[in-house]
Amino acid sequence: MNLHDDLAARIPALTVYDGEPPATPPGRYVCVYYDTGLESERRICAPSAHIRVDVSAVCVARTRPGVRDAVTIVRTALNRCQPFGADSAMVEESSGPLVTEGPAGDVRMSATLVFTVRIRRNQL
Repeated sequence: MNLHDDLAARIPALTVYDGEPPATPPGRYVCVYYDTGLESERRICAPSAHIRVDVSAVCVARTRPGVRDAVTIVRTALNRCQPFGADSAMVEESSGPLVTEGPAGDVRMSATLVFTVRIRRNQL
């Protein structure tokens, strides 16, 4: 199981995409992005067995209440959860403002939540 699949399983109320939604996404969904990680601790000899990963969850809907609802669902599901391969619980680090964008005739609103988690190198 990879990180995306684990996070998607924790948010069954929303469709979760690994970075890129399809051309015609559902009314409410989440795009999950995560970086390649950063050494979680400085070491003199061998590299650390863990890396710190930042996970961004972009909550998308067609209305402000829809975005707020999606943010609540994602925050409840992911904050303090411990994904497969992680040595720590996910912690919410920040949240972004409500953004309105999208193609003409299909304007969407979104808000981004950013979490951090420590994961064993071989689990990412």
